[in-house]
Amino acid sequence: MPVHAASQAGGWCVGALQTLANKGLSTPDMAQHLLSLQDVPVVEENPNRLVFVSSRAARGGNGSEARPLQRLQVALNNARPGDKIIVQPGEYQPVVMRMSGTPSAPIIIAGQTVGAERAVIDGTGRETRGLIEIRGASHITVSGFRLQNAARDGIFVEGTDEGERDIRILNNDIDTTGNAAIYVGGIVMRYVTKVNEYRLFDILVQGNRMTNTNYPKGVNEAISLGGGVDGFVIRNNYIFDTRQYGIDAKAGAINGSITDNVMHGIERHGIYIDAGSRTVANIDVQRNAVFGVQNGIVLARESGRDPQNPNLDRIRVVDNLVFDSNGFGIMAYRHKDDSGIGKFSNITIAENCVCDVKRDAVRLGGIGDFAQDVRVERNLILSSGGDVWNRIGAEVRENGAFDSALNCPS
Repeated sequence: MPVHAASQAGGWCVGALQTLANKGLSTPDMAQHLLSLQDVPVVEENPNRLVFVSSRAARGGNGSEARPLQRLQVALNNARPGDKIIVQPGEYQPVVMRMSGTPSAPIIIAGQTVGAERAVIDGTGRETRGLIEIRGASHITVSGFRLQNAARDGIFVEGTDEGERDIRILNNDIDTTGNAAIYVGGIVMRYVTKVNEYRLFDILVQGNRMTNTNYPKGVNEAISLGGGVDGFVIRNNYIFDTRQYGIDAKAGAINGSITDNVMHGIERHGIYIDAGSRTVANIDVQRNAVFGVQNGIVLARESGRDPQNPNLDRIRVVDNLVFDSNGFGIMAYRHKDDSGIGKFSNITIAENCVCDVKRDAVRLGGIGDFAQDVRVERNLILSSGGDVWNRIGAEVRENGAFDSALNCPS
C-alpha cells in the first residue's frame, strides 16, 4: 500500500496508521502489529569465557557447564572482564553487580530460556532497591531475565564520582514493580541534584517488556533515566498496563534518543521529558507508538526546588504515532511546580500522526515568558478535540487532516 502524505507527516507514523486502520484489532494485537514494524538492532557479543550458573546445581560447582555455580551472586562477585555468565532456568535471589568489564571485554549477565522455562528473579518478600542492581560498574550487559514482584525497582543502575559507562539492559521481561521497571540514575533523583555533573555515560535500554510497574504507589516511571546521564538510547521496548508514566528522561539527561518504543495502558503520560531539577537537552523522540494513555508525549519542568535555571533545550519530537488519548496528544506546558526560571528552547514537534485524542492534538501553554524557537509543523491530526492550541507564540504551520485516505485505528 502506498504511503500517503509523506511530504507532511512522517513516513513511519503514516505507515503505522495504515497497518492498524479498519482492522478491528484488540489492543494487544495492535501492539504486536506495531512491534512487528520494528527493526531491532543486534548487539554483538564476543565473550572470552563462559561461566554457568544453575539454581538447581549442587553446591561446590566451579562455573563450568558440567558443574555450574549455584548462586548468581557468587558468579558476579568473581566476574572478570570478558566473562559471559549464563544463568540457566530457575529461580534466583536479587543480586548486586559491582565488578566492571572493559571497553573491549564487557561482562555479560545473560538469563537463559529453554522452552517455556526462564531464569527468574522474584522479589516476593524482599525489600532490595532492585532485583538486579548495578552500582559503580562499567561495561556491563544484563539480558534475558524474567524479573517479577519487586518491592522497588526491577533493574537499578547508579553511578559514582568515577563516571561509569557502557551499560546495556537488553531483552528482559519485567512484571510487577513497586517503583520503576528500569531505573538509571547517575545520582539518585531526589530533590536538587548537582548541576553539570554527569556520572553515567553510554546507556542502552533495548528490547525489554514491562508491565504492572509503579504499583501500588506510582513512584517514578516504567523507565526512569536521569540524575546526570550523558549519552543514552532507549529503543524497541514494550510497556503496557502501568501506573504513572511510560518513559521519563529527566533531571540532567542529555544527548540521547527515545525511539521505536510501543506503549499502551499508561495511566498518565506515555513519554515525559522533564527538566525538573537540571537541564535536559539534545534528545530525539522518534517513531514511538503511544496509545491508551492520558497524554501522549509531554515536555515540562518540575523545577520548583531548583535554583540553577533548568532548561529544556534541543528536544525533537518527530514521526511518532499518538492515538486514543483521554487528554492531549503532544504537550509542552508549564507544570504547577515550574519555578519560571530557565528556558524552553529549540523545541521541534514535527511530522507526527495524532489521532483520536479527546482534547487538543498539540497543546502549548503557560511557558510563553521563557519559550523560544518552538516549532510545530507538518503534523497529521485526525478525529481529535482540537488541532494546535498555541499560547506561547510558537511557529505553527501545515498541521491538520491533510490526507483523507488515512483513518484512526479501530
